[in-house]
Amino acid sequence: MTDKKNSSPKKTLVSEIVALLTPALATLKTSIGEKKFDKRIKKAAKVLAQGIKPAEKKAAPAAKPAAKKAPQKKSKKAAAAKIPVAKKAIAIKTK
Repeated sequence: MTDKKNSSPKKTLVSEIVALLTPALATLKTSIGEKKFDKRIKKAAKVLAQGIKPAEKKAAPAAKPAAKKAPQKKSKKAAAAKIPVAKKAIAIKTK
C-alpha cells in the first residue's frame, strides 16, 4: 500500500504501523484467528496514527515581514501616585 502514488500520507502511515505490529503479535494472530486479528490491528493502527501529523512535502511559506513599530518615547519621571480623596457633597442654599 505504501507503493501507491495517490495514497494519502495518513493511509501510508497506518499501513506502516500495521506492518510493524503484525510480526510482533504473531502469537495473538494464531489464537484469535486471522480475520479478527487483521480487523483489530487496523483499528489499533488507526488509533495510534491519530496523534501523528504526517510530514508535509510542501516548502514552508515565506514569513510575512513584521511591521516596524516606532520606538516608545521615554517619560521623564513616573507621575506621583494619586491618593483617592473622598468627595464631600456641598449643599448650595437657594433663596
